[in-house]
Amino acid sequence: MNQLEMDRQQDLEEMIMTIALHDFDNINKVFIKPEWFENRLFKIIVNKLQDTSIKIDGLMDLYARTQAEIKDVTFTYDDLLNLEAKYSTAENLSYLSKELHRNNLRKTLNELKQEHNFFPTAELEQTMFDILAEMNKIGASRDEGNLKEAFDLFEYRLEHDAPQGIKTFSQMDSALGGGIQAGMLITIGARPAVGKSAFAINLIQKCLERNKGMRVDLFSLEMPKREILARFLSLNTRIPSYYFKNLNRLLTPVDKELVRSAIEYYRQEDIQVFDKVSDINRILAIIKERASTAKENGYIAVIDYVGLIKVANSKKDRRLQIEEITRELKVLANEYQIPIIILSQLSRGVESRQDKSPQLSDLRESGSIEQDSNVVGFLTNVETEENNDGYQRIEFQIRKNRDGELMDLKFKFFKNRMFFQEVFE
Repeated sequence: MNQLEMDRQQDLEEMIMTIALHDFDNINKVFIKPEWFENRLFKIIVNKLQDTSIKIDGLMDLYARTQAEIKDVTFTYDDLLNLEAKYSTAENLSYLSKELHRNNLRKTLNELKQEHNFFPTAELEQTMFDILAEMNKIGASRDEGNLKEAFDLFEYRLEHDAPQGIKTFSQMDSALGGGIQAGMLITIGARPAVGKSAFAINLIQKCLERNKGMRVDLFSLEMPKREILARFLSLNTRIPSYYFKNLNRLLTPVDKELVRSAIEYYRQEDIQVFDKVSDINRILAIIKERASTAKENGYIAVIDYVGLIKVANSKKDRRLQIEEITRELKVLANEYQIPIIILSQLSRGVESRQDKSPQLSDLRESGSIEQDSNVVGFLTNVETEENNDGYQRIEFQIRKNRDGELMDLKFKFFKNRMFFQEVFE
């Protein structure tokens, strides 16, 4: 912990202690453990108050029992009286105990990360995931309804330009008011085999190229990370993707050097690919952990695709499950002020119509995808086959945009190289 974090931790522990000393029964009304405290005296006090085998008769009795156990720490009866006098309402105790629990989990997680850096094991990774899931279950910090920070931000913006969003394709930047903005939930829909996964990889590549120090998480629920990496390398080197099935035999020495250079490029970038994480709680926990330490407009999460995400209660109707998933993702995007991109398959209804242009109602399984998303765009084939120049014409049709324009973005899609090229007309 740095000094500021230590001071906040001490203040938090003191607030909890004043409530406990004001009424000994308070400490047993919430879930709290002595080991969550940094202050050794407070650990012992909580342990005494939670011990049902003894009856403590007032503050003086508590002081005597505690002093007998902690002789190496100097404290007086007046110290306990002063703590009790700082009494904070017991209504805050549930919130404060959750904050204390969260801080303890965060500390444990940081310690495990350091251990994992030296001795990485699957067991450590699983433990870290379990801790992240537990942090997610505790719930978000309390919203006091205070407008001070919002007022301060608006006053600052009177004299300073607002930060630009995350840059990707220039036409998309224009449509989204300067780039992908914090708090956005963006849905990219398409029928199978149109190229939505390849489009997402191109978006990520643009993020890395045009925004220094980006942190990216890709949750690939359909393809293994080996195949995802092959697509990134093909896009980066312009070497046809099918060559990556047998690199040693199919690549020339020059091409191999290009691939090595591309591998080194991605090693230096802060990008992670998760191909075995499909539970919504684990996805949320990973995003929270990664986003919490990212710089402003320095993080983006991409999920390919939403229809494969699992929820804890699998007996729910799938429509209700999707509603839960999109609601959680939207809340997370708002809370952490990060953009999240989700890919979604469209229903077969689009193929049965004479007009093949996708509509918002074509989003599969739930209207919540449309409702919760800030932006919804559809990838659609203008040409169903590659032309003589080796590309298909693809459009990204923005059909919902809360804070910007509805536009049709035109691309050339070189499928064998996984490359989307903007077309300006």
